[in-house]
This record gives sequence, structure tokens and C-alpha cells, in this order.
Amino acid sequence: MKDKDSYEIVENEDEESPDESVSSITKVLERNDAGEATVIQHFKHIHYLILSDRVGEYDDKCCDGCLLPIVASFYYCTLCDFFLHKVCAELPKVKHVWHHRCRPALVLTSNEVFECVRCLCLSSAFAYKCEECEQCTCLRCIIALTPGARTCLGHKHPLLFYTEYKGRCVACGKDDITGLFRCKDCNFSLDHKCFSLPIRSQHRNDKHLLSLVLTPFFW
Repeated sequence: MKDKDSYEIVENEDEESPDESVSSITKVLERNDAGEATVIQHFKHIHYLILSDRVGEYDDKCCDGCLLPIVASFYYCTLCDFFLHKVCAELPKVKHVWHHRCRPALVLTSNEVFECVRCLCLSSAFAYKCEECEQCTCLRCIIALTPGARTCLGHKHPLLFYTEYKGRCVACGKDDITGLFRCKDCNFSLDHKCFSLPIRSQHRNDKHLLSLVLTPFFW
């Protein structure tokens, strides 16, 4: 999903092959005057979902698709505790990505605990899964590796992902990492895991959202 405080795609390059046009929204029951789907049926939930922009009322909730806090327009279920960011609800069922070696497209899946092949984090949220090798990639990593330049953590220059570049991550301090998001204008690099960290997150021991900050200690 797009988070203006984390990263933003400012230009797109050609993908290896286009996503297959298979929508995750299986039925639209109502639309508003702007044409937005306000009541939908999603293939990963048994009940109808309702569109809302009342973000402040649900700041203690997380999206069941990406596990990030509700900070943008979202769909919610009136019968159970289920939330999806609008952008997560609109993801295609099948997606082609350049960074996976198997030829088949990845399939959107959920309801299972998996380890993301990219950031190595355990999750039970949505993932894109390869049916050939059974590897899963979380939504945050799918978005982070979408071709194009991004800004991140308030850094004033765009970052590009270099698959063969080897260096140090300024966030965690790890050295000799191959494959970094790097600024061409200054000595600023982030590894994949640090780049994909959410800007705001909920901790079980704190009722408030915690904000991610980057100190200038390492760079």
C-alpha cells in the first residue's frame, strides 16, 4: 500500500509482464456519486464490507491485509472485527513480479502463517504465494520492490533498489549487505527489511501508535 510518510512511487518502469485482471472484489453492491464501491464482497471474507474514511475512530485497528494501522480509507465488516485498507482490498488475485524466479504468477493468499521470503518476517496477513515453490512474499515487500523511485522516512532524495550493490544499511548498521535501496546523491542506503518497516505501528504494551524515526547516528 502507499503510505506518504514512508515511500512514494514517483515514476514507474515496465513490469516484466502485466498483472492478470482478476479482481479481489467479487461483487460491488453499492457505489457513491464518485463511482467508488461503497459496499463490496471480497473473496477473502464471507461478509459484505463497507467503505469508510473515518480513520480517527479506528486508530487502534490494523488492516487484516498488511497488518499496518488504519491510516487511510478502508473497508470494514459490521459483523466481525475485519478491516482492509481500500488499496489492499483492490489488489489483484494474481500478480506478476520481476523479483521471483519461478515463471508462474503469484497468487494472493491468506489464513496461514508464513515467513516472507524477502524480509523473513513471520506473518498471518495477506501474501502473494508461488504455487510452484510455495514461497510467500508479504504485501509490504511486494510494494517496496515495485519498479520506480521512492522517497523514504523523510529523505529528500528518491531511493532506487540496486540488486547487486553491496554496502551498509544506515538504519540497522549491518554491513556487507547485497541488494540495497540507495540514494544516488548521498551516502544513504537501506536494506530491504528496514525499508519495509511501517512508519506507525501498534505495540501490545502501549495504547498509542508508535512512530518510526531515523537518527543520523550511522550516517
